[in-house]
Amino acid sequence: MANNNGKEGLGCISIAILILGGFFSLVFLFFGVLFIWSAGAPGVDSGARLSTGIILIFIGLIFIGITIGITVFIYRRLHPKEEKIEITQKIDLSGDVSIQSMKCQKCGAQLDKDSITTREGAIFISCPYCGSDYEVEEAPKW
Repeated sequence: MANNNGKEGLGCISIAILILGGFFSLVFLFFGVLFIWSAGAPGVDSGARLSTGIILIFIGLIFIGITIGITVFIYRRLHPKEEKIEITQKIDLSGDVSIQSMKCQKCGAQLDKDSITTREGAIFISCPYCGSDYEVEEAPKW
């Protein structure tokens, strides 16, 4: 069983908060609408029922906002944004190397800086004309 640094627990907590918060917000909204609806009934204090219903609806909306906020916070903790990592590799070529004078070993076409890449620590040339791909080998200077 792989260790997810507690992410499974946070997922369960997020679902539980979403269910409980949704339930309580629906209960408050239901009773708020019920109190407002019953404010027009004869023989009751309409002002008290109306204000109670509005307060209950307001509390229900607050519960919805808090539930969504906590759920979004936990979701962001579970799924953080991926950071783009850029790796820069500097190549130090010994000797006289001029990029303007580089030509393809196969077809003799003029190569530019976009033709040079590095793979696994080695320098490779890719010719855009003939499609050949070869490794640059540096001869010793002695």
